[in-house]
Amino acid sequence: MSHAAAATRDRRPERLRVPLFARLIGDVASQDRVVVLDLGGCSHGMVNLLSAYQACLHVVDLPSSLGPLQQIDRDAADAERSLIDRFDALMPDLSSEPADLLLCWDLLNYFDPAALRALATALAPRLRQTARLHAVMEYASDQMPAEPSLWMPDVVAEPVDDPQVDHVMVGAAAAAQRAAPRYTPRQLEGLLLGFTIDSTMLLSNGMQEHLFKRSPNTP
Repeated sequence: MSHAAAATRDRRPERLRVPLFARLIGDVASQDRVVVLDLGGCSHGMVNLLSAYQACLHVVDLPSSLGPLQQIDRDAADAERSLIDRFDALMPDLSSEPADLLLCWDLLNYFDPAALRALATALAPRLRQTARLHAVMEYASDQMPAEPSLWMPDVVAEPVDDPQVDHVMVGAAAAAQRAAPRYTPRQLEGLLLGFTIDSTMLLSNGMQEHLFKRSPNTP
């Protein structure tokens, strides 16, 4: 995908098919209760989608916290601890009911390796051993929007008691661009300690959709 094509894609709202997300929601429908941790901020589409199920939704607005996280001096002796503490402060206490599903959307593209490692550390005690992580990563373009996009499930609400979703609406982004890290699934495995790649799909907009699962014997 050319830089011009990437810029056009990122500046307009788009309806995007996300098969792996659809698979996750299908699994949610088959469970008695599921706990979802969404790091992308609140969207009425996600609330509407999960309202049909026995689900508990926790929302963290990580996009609004990117600036302070990026300002932490990575060369400081306590940089890793500072990053972990910052993530800990942002996350809900899920000790009594850990999350089954973690939604990262395109956020992982905006974290450097140190922040990804710290994020995984902060998340570990908040996730079940069977939890899965969903993310959408830059792949075809070496440029991306300067800020994360808003991702919202596009719900087909018929029948009312079993809504279907295999598309999301991706909000329009500002024209400003920044370099994309283009992490590979294996690189992410090395940085998101405790996770291994489960499935990967190339989306129509040139991004890659990933599902990760907890690694065996992860505490």
